[in-house]
Amino acid sequence: MLTRGSNQVRAALRDIFGVTLAGRNFRVFLILTFVSGAIVGPFAPFLPVYVHEKLGTTQVFTAGIQTITLLLGAVFLLIGGAVSDSLGPKRALLLGALGAPLAAIVFLSGNFWVLIGLAVARGVTRGFGGGGSQTYLVVSAPANRLASATAIYFMGSTLGAAIGAPVAGMILESASYSLLGGIMLAASIPVALALLLLLDDVRAGATAERPRLRTVLSGYLTMLRRRHVVAFVAMQYLRTCFYGAVVLAVPFLIHSLSGSTVAVGWFSSISLIFATVAMFVVGGISDRIGRKRVVLASLPAIAVSSLMLAASQGSLAAMFVSGTFAIAAAWTLSGQMTPLAKEIAEEGEAGRMVGLMLFPHSLAMLTGALMHGFLTESHPELMFILLAAFVTFAWACGIFLFKTGSLGSPEGLVLGGRP
Repeated sequence: MLTRGSNQVRAALRDIFGVTLAGRNFRVFLILTFVSGAIVGPFAPFLPVYVHEKLGTTQVFTAGIQTITLLLGAVFLLIGGAVSDSLGPKRALLLGALGAPLAAIVFLSGNFWVLIGLAVARGVTRGFGGGGSQTYLVVSAPANRLASATAIYFMGSTLGAAIGAPVAGMILESASYSLLGGIMLAASIPVALALLLLLDDVRAGATAERPRLRTVLSGYLTMLRRRHVVAFVAMQYLRTCFYGAVVLAVPFLIHSLSGSTVAVGWFSSISLIFATVAMFVVGGISDRIGRKRVVLASLPAIAVSSLMLAASQGSLAAMFVSGTFAIAAAWTLSGQMTPLAKEIAEEGEAGRMVGLMLFPHSLAMLTGALMHGFLTESHPELMFILLAAFVTFAWACGIFLFKTGSLGSPEGLVLGGRP
């Protein structure tokens, strides 16, 4: 019986990976995503330390340049999505590839104003890269395995960052930030060339004549006149506010309860492992049964996890377990949003729908960070209760989204059916 079960699991994995990774473009895209993640991985964890040790400024400056990058990134996600629909996602990806050398230059420059300029430039490239990469994912991955492909995509970029950060730490132990920046800069050049030379220029629903960029940008207003699109955007914003707060608040609260950075490290590792496995498993399920049941089950699970966190104050074990469950539930839903965006999009709208998916995500991450900043130290229970209310409203938006019936192509694509 055990052998039979093991054989079934192996067969299911072969089916998922075999079909998902069948296309050359998607395989090359995943490899480049992994390598890019490894190159840029050191930037986020070491930026606060660099600002403090090498520039002698406070973390307010770090927060400021990150805010500039995130806000501009949110705006240019919309433009990146429009460029993907008009000129193809490969061109948006190439513009986004400039973000890696810009991150490297941050560690090579100690000038205050240069860093602000780099924050602006990185925000622009972040928008193009985010819109281009997820649009390329949508158009290059097999349609009937898009949730599994999304999980593999996130696994690749996360694993790349997980490898790049400790390697950078070892470099900094014996060398300098300048050497780290030089290595990052040198490594980013072949990746950009590989994007240019190895990645095909794929497009969804390509026509003989490409629409003008101005026409494509104006199409956002047309898309937002559809009630189900507004419901999708609202659901994305409300549910991401939860993650934006929890990803900062839970490690802080675990450190406050334990007084140990080791406990924070273990939480980060364990929650990431559980989240990755959950995203992959649930992605395979949703590719078979559709998005509706998965999305409408994930949102209540997130709301429950938020109430669990509210009740876990004062207990390290309860906070650890509740936080792990919360992040895994949030990641599970994240794996459904890109396939859902494709199913909602009409012909020629894949890039812009990705933009409408990522724009509220960026704003919500900022909202969540602000909620953490104002409430975690003083009223954490209140914050988690408010976040549960946010997710409940997101669930209502999800119900409305799926009740709208015929979506996607003019012939009608009923959400919840097989893709």
